[in-house]
Amino acid sequence: QGAITGQVIDPATGIYMRDAIVEVETADGEVRSATTGEAGAFRVQNLPAGTTKVTISFVGYVSETQEVEILSGGTARLDFSLQQSGRDGQVATGGEIVVSGVRDAGARELMSQRKELQIADMLTTETYGDIAGDNPAEFLKYMPGVDVDGSNGTSVYAYLRGLPAEFTRTQLNGMDVVSANGAAPTGYASAAAAARVFNYETISMSAIDAVTTYKTTSADQNADAPAGIIDLRTKRAYDRRKPLFVASIEGFTHENMWDKYKNIGPDTPQGWGNKRFLPNAKIFYSNSFFDQRLGVMFSAGLADQYIEREQITLDRQYTKSANAPYPAEIYRMGIQTGARRTTRRTASLVLDFKATDTLSFTAMGLGYRGNIHLHNQVTTV
Repeated sequence: QGAITGQVIDPATGIYMRDAIVEVETADGEVRSATTGEAGAFRVQNLPAGTTKVTISFVGYVSETQEVEILSGGTARLDFSLQQSGRDGQVATGGEIVVSGVRDAGARELMSQRKELQIADMLTTETYGDIAGDNPAEFLKYMPGVDVDGSNGTSVYAYLRGLPAEFTRTQLNGMDVVSANGAAPTGYASAAAAARVFNYETISMSAIDAVTTYKTTSADQNADAPAGIIDLRTKRAYDRRKPLFVASIEGFTHENMWDKYKNIGPDTPQGWGNKRFLPNAKIFYSNSFFDQRLGVMFSAGLADQYIEREQITLDRQYTKSANAPYPAEIYRMGIQTGARRTTRRTASLVLDFKATDTLSFTAMGLGYRGNIHLHNQVTTV
């Protein structure tokens, strides 16, 4: 008996294709199925010697079939390059316009979800492009069944299926993570419950490749998340054939930063600074070395934003009192104005070492440092 190994890649983007379906028809007519994993790699073992047919398929791409001779005790290698399909199911020609960004992201999501054993939704970070402030919570609010806490004017915490945030677990590549933020959220029954809530401002979107939400948990996942699990999958150097370097510089401003006072925030005389623009920047680098045995991924970012919000709250009382002689009567109105400046500095480093085709080691580090200036004023009438 022998084995087949190989990789699947999209030559147009240079990205290796995870979750592609691998169908193997052995020499004795048996058909086996597998899926590609990290770096688009696959391996099928215990195949009888003889001519073997391998077919790779992926949503939105033309399936490709190759034949290979399996030698007893040997390992054959087959690499595949899939081409995007046109409207007729054939390879897209130069005369057709293919919106590959949206299409590729949707195909990756479908291929990932179809192999899940539980109820899950998956979105790649390419789906909605750049997110303001590189805040993952701002991305999560576009996913079905996900609510975010935006009481401060920006998304900080996320929770599933309408349950409080302490019933939702956040994972990083399948491992539980806790928030390193010293400012624990308020309004929870105990400090232990608040400690379970993950602060998404402590991580940058530049390091995230995809997000999967699990509405139910399987036997190989922790049972301490009755609402569900949010799994953040980081980018890897193995995901691409070629090195990638991205740098961007942006600016953030607000109409109240252009008045005669030239300050950020309501405090006087200078508020929280005297700038017209707040700088934002990020860099991303990914490359692999030594014949893709060593992968390096590094990202760093600076996000500086200022927002203002206004909120009106109407209080009702369902029992009679001097303030509310009629049931369900509005007896109080609260007018709240708030200003918030958030400065976030994030960095991430992922090192992957592939010792063998089936054994890999990963070292990961995340860094965060932030400052929050907050001013709330409430008037009750």
